[in-house]
Amino acid sequence: MPLQRHPFGLYLVDQRKKCGVSRAALARELGITATYLAEVESGARGPLGEKYYAALKYQIGCTHKRLRDLSEISRPLKVELGQMDAADARAVKSVVTAIRGGTKIPTSALEHLCAKDEEI
Repeated sequence: MPLQRHPFGLYLVDQRKKCGVSRAALARELGITATYLAEVESGARGPLGEKYYAALKYQIGCTHKRLRDLSEISRPLKVELGQMDAADARAVKSVVTAIRGGTKIPTSALEHLCAKDEEI
């Protein structure tokens, strides 16, 4: 399964390149390995923690708020299928399968989940 690049990693790559900073140089300033930073940028690892934000601001001009916002939307969504009824679990599984496979999300699954959202 191909990696899903997350907004945090995409933003780091973009800012780093705009500032002309190599991955190795930024990793050195952050006190992490270039391999680790590459994994964050590619989506193989989650976003960097807040303890790195000051150095990122200094090195590549990222604001704390922007990094925090991107970090929040880049974290994986955790769903407990065992706590759902069977129809909900089937709908969620079909959506996830479609996203992972790069195919169209089934309309029936979306309609089911949207109807559930209105009940909350």
